[in-house]
Amino acid sequence: MTRRVTRREFIGIVAGGALAAAAIVSFYVLGQTPSLSTDSYPKGNRVIRLRTIDETGWVLPQYTTAEVISWLEDLKPTTLNRYTSGPINPSLSLPSPSGEQQMTAQAFLQASLDACRNPNSTTMFPRLTFNLFSQSGSSAFLQAAQQIYNIYSSLSPPQTLLSIDNFNNNSTPGDAVALSKSLFSMGWTGLCWGACGADILPKGVGTFAMICVTPTSGAVDYGTMQSLRSIGGYGEFEAQIDFPSPMSKFASLSPDTMADLLTSLAQGQVSGGYHYMYPIIQERSANTQNTFGWDSTQIFTSQTGKYGGQSLYQVMKGLMQTYN
Repeated sequence: MTRRVTRREFIGIVAGGALAAAAIVSFYVLGQTPSLSTDSYPKGNRVIRLRTIDETGWVLPQYTTAEVISWLEDLKPTTLNRYTSGPINPSLSLPSPSGEQQMTAQAFLQASLDACRNPNSTTMFPRLTFNLFSQSGSSAFLQAAQQIYNIYSSLSPPQTLLSIDNFNNNSTPGDAVALSKSLFSMGWTGLCWGACGADILPKGVGTFAMICVTPTSGAVDYGTMQSLRSIGGYGEFEAQIDFPSPMSKFASLSPDTMADLLTSLAQGQVSGGYHYMYPIIQERSANTQNTFGWDSTQIFTSQTGKYGGQSLYQVMKGLMQTYN
């Protein structure tokens, strides 16, 4: 009976030396994976997190599509991190200002790209949870990935990067290797596994990564980043305070302290070798596991402090203009 290699065993194999690592990678047989190019990872240096649509529909009930587009025109991002989550209905009518024609989800995604700093080089990538694989199997996971790919690849320019969340201890390197082969064959050109880096995966499975930040100190997980660099094949590292639990700890700090940490993370990008993922808005999810909502436009620093009463949105806009 064939037994899958566990995470602990795989780490031990890698630690055993280059020959053992090479042997296990060869055992998995990646097949044809794309060479590392600018199509394999996000292209720009101004990364924002702004979740807009998931499987349930529009997730920003207090805002309209026009308001979201206006933020993109204001912030001029180059990368929209996990802009949507899961399979979405491209024909879904989204909330628009009174008197204006409603946008479909597909039209909204295109308008979002068009509103960014340089639409021809903007990267927008969706989120797909690995829980779908764990609960329903590879067929359901790949069917969802195909549906998302059909939407994102039809945008101009085509968007072909995928971020896979919740890759956790219930998974194995073999799961990721088999799925990555299918996803690359499907047409996806770059993959991110997990929220804090999947440093135990063989080269060729992931092409960009999100690295976690300690929410109360702003410390970047350079250890995981170095592990990923040692494996190779990663073209982009995006540092983030993950949702929901770490971000809720960050939100428990005073607005001025949050602004200080955001400033430190922005300043450290060049020397640290990462791009910081500025958290703009993430609403409470219909998924009951995520009950924490975040809206930087509604969190204000002290009037008498060095940020002069600015919202965290305004603070982050200034940081982007200075450091990105």
